[in-house]
Amino acid sequence: MNFARLADLAAAQFSQNGSIAYDQFEQIALEPSFAAVWSKSVLKPQSLTPAEYRMLDSYLAIRTTIWERAYDIEQAGYTPKGETESSMRRYGGIYFGNSFAKAWWAEERLRCGTGDFCGLLDRVLVDVGSDENDKWIKNIQDALAAESSKALEK
Repeated sequence: MNFARLADLAAAQFSQNGSIAYDQFEQIALEPSFAAVWSKSVLKPQSLTPAEYRMLDSYLAIRTTIWERAYDIEQAGYTPKGETESSMRRYGGIYFGNSFAKAWWAEERLRCGTGDFCGLLDRVLVDVGSDENDKWIKNIQDALAAESSKALEK
């Protein structure tokens, strides 16, 4: 087997591992207890308990680690340059678009070091507002209300 074929196989394995990690990560959000904690972190972050902080800490740490591993794989040349940043920009608001997550990163950043990944996440999160999750919820509620109004008019 030649080197190019081995590199292709390694890239496919990295991609599959990333998909598995993402699926496992998203399973956390499906748990009713976590969904309630996430909602509270968006709507009433001041009322979070220390146990809820810990749940959110794990969730955000896992998300950050998934991105960091993807970045490492990209830097090793197994995935296209810029793919990780593109993903981070596309989904950063989903995971970090609330005041709790922004405060979490500010604290976590102190332990992140000076590596390229930490700087990349800093640059991505500068563009993420603390109200993006609120806007997301409101946009969906508005769309549902509009659909309901249309149904009532019929």
